[in-house]
Amino acid sequence: MTTTRNDRRRHVLVLSSGNTVLEDAYLAAGYTVTVIVPDYSLRRRQEACPAMTFHAIHHWSDGEELRCLEAELSATVDTVATIDEQCIVPAAWIRQRRRLPGMSVADALAHTDKWQMKRRLAKAGIRVADVRLVHHASEVEGAAAEMGGFPVVVKPRSGAGTINTKRIESGPDLQALIVAGFFDTTAEDPHGRFAAGDILTSLNGSAHGFLVEKYIPVAKEFYIDVYRLGNEVLLTCPGSYYKPVLEGLESEAATHRFWTLLPLGDRRARHAADLAVRATHALGSGTGVTHCEVLLEVHEDGRETWWFGEAAARPGGGIYPAYEHMYGFDAIAAIASLAAGERPALDQLEPRYRALTTIGLISPEGDVTSFTPADELCQRPAVVEASLRLTIGSPAPAPLGSVPTAGMIIFEPSELGDAELDAEVAALVESVAIRTTRSLPSPAGAAPTDGTLVGIPR
Repeated sequence: MTTTRNDRRRHVLVLSSGNTVLEDAYLAAGYTVTVIVPDYSLRRRQEACPAMTFHAIHHWSDGEELRCLEAELSATVDTVATIDEQCIVPAAWIRQRRRLPGMSVADALAHTDKWQMKRRLAKAGIRVADVRLVHHASEVEGAAAEMGGFPVVVKPRSGAGTINTKRIESGPDLQALIVAGFFDTTAEDPHGRFAAGDILTSLNGSAHGFLVEKYIPVAKEFYIDVYRLGNEVLLTCPGSYYKPVLEGLESEAATHRFWTLLPLGDRRARHAADLAVRATHALGSGTGVTHCEVLLEVHEDGRETWWFGEAAARPGGGIYPAYEHMYGFDAIAAIASLAAGERPALDQLEPRYRALTTIGLISPEGDVTSFTPADELCQRPAVVEASLRLTIGSPAPAPLGSVPTAGMIIFEPSELGDAELDAEVAALVESVAIRTTRSLPSPAGAAPTDGTLVGIPR
């Protein structure tokens, strides 16, 4: 980490469901690292990294279990950190119980409970969609009527990746979803990372209810990661999705998705970033990184209405690799520094590219038979990084909600117009040539390989 170090902060506690990048960053920087992990992964994690101390938890929301576990932790822990959506609140609880600096429980809930989030933002004068809290599918139609009728969006109070999120166009559409069992369906967990939390719980099965939100006809959806040290904004990284996330999830569930990191000189990117900064202040984000989503509605007469969507007290999972390349810094190391009360070197960063587009790859279903290796993809002039999470002979990873899981390609687009960008993305996706037992035969010249490929930056 390139930071101004406070040497008194030497023992960090990380709460982690499976992504190890944060605890790895602390260990590499010389910290004593203790990690809380779900009990089903304890032995694997201990074997993989004996230099860390591990504690197991069965469920992140079990208050009594968390209380007993906290009592077992070393008294020397002086930093509590996480980038895991499920762990934001338990991390805040441990922090608050030990009177350590960082996000409070109340502010953590404002970043993870969308019901509390929307109310806090609205109170601060930030425009958000009208919303109602319900506890069963039978209440959805009444909630929609209170907000002026359909269409509406149903979603969990806490969640990630648009899991169990659905637009409902009408009363008959609602009834069809009820009959189909949508409200009683538990989401799948292809990577085994969410079994210790509530993210996969069905809408009807949630003990705390779910949300019915007035649908906004979004023309463009922006994302922004905001880095803050207290009230000081160190960096904003704005970009836009190829289409609004909900629309993409509904219309192209089996194809690639992409998003573009934009220069701050872009008018709309700057406006979205400014709104995100206001929202992080209202939510009490404080020191750390907050991933925000901002919605733009464009009316028939050309007027623009900006809405704040949602925020999370973590980096955007598929977002930060592009801005690491854009600005030449290690995002996870910067986040680790901030959690430890240290100032990362984020000022005076200059963009290295005009823009960067990330393609999230979705594989056809079936067992993987061939694909183009990442190192070959990186030989293409515009490609900055490629990583594929595919293994010959193994099942292709299924997407998790709106999150592609087969891999990603980061490249510098030659044009930012929709048609030109679509064409460049389509050509790169075709060049990956993922073939499975349920897809077409591999074309001549495609390079089969085996093993799991990792990112190979240029």
